[in-house]
Amino acid sequence: MVRIERARCTSDHEQGIVLHYRRRWWFVGLPDDACPSRVKTLSGRLTPALAARLRREAENEALPPYVSSFIGYEQPRTGAFACIASARDSTTFDLDAHDRGKPASDAEARLACTMVDTTLYPVPDGFISVFEALPRDEKPVLAIRVSAYVFSRFELLTARYQPVFRPLAPWRNLSGNAVTDSGSDIIGWRDAGAWLGPG
Repeated sequence: MVRIERARCTSDHEQGIVLHYRRRWWFVGLPDDACPSRVKTLSGRLTPALAARLRREAENEALPPYVSSFIGYEQPRTGAFACIASARDSTTFDLDAHDRGKPASDAEARLACTMVDTTLYPVPDGFISVFEALPRDEKPVLAIRVSAYVFSRFELLTARYQPVFRPLAPWRNLSGNAVTDSGSDIIGWRDAGAWLGPG
């Protein structure tokens, strides 16, 4: 189960992904390719110690003390990171250390975005979170995702989960197109028998 981490003083290194998504910076814990463990809201700032180290490495004393100074907005990064509670906002974390890591794969980035979505918008009752279970391959299900429209929170669509034939984008609509072509990824699902059966 994914949970959002409340800010507390800690600087232990943890494997995960740092990304900019939905207008904020996030750390998503992803230990050893296992199921995601936690989501931390980042302040977007570096601690003074990390900022000083990066300035020395870059030989640029004017380098701003922000996460965006070394992680691009469009390129999530995976590696071992450490965070401490921000002195400016007790609900967020400052990035305290990192091992340089590497750019996150498309699959890792999509997984991290889905984790953030399920943290911000919990899966409604009656649906199964994709982090709890996945449907049988090829079986049509009623899927739910965060809406791209401001006047609704969720969108429902009929979809199939096809990890064998479509490992990079396994959620497909009934036309065979990736669901991400038209919006967010799937966060939950339920059996679609009552929706697809004869009336």
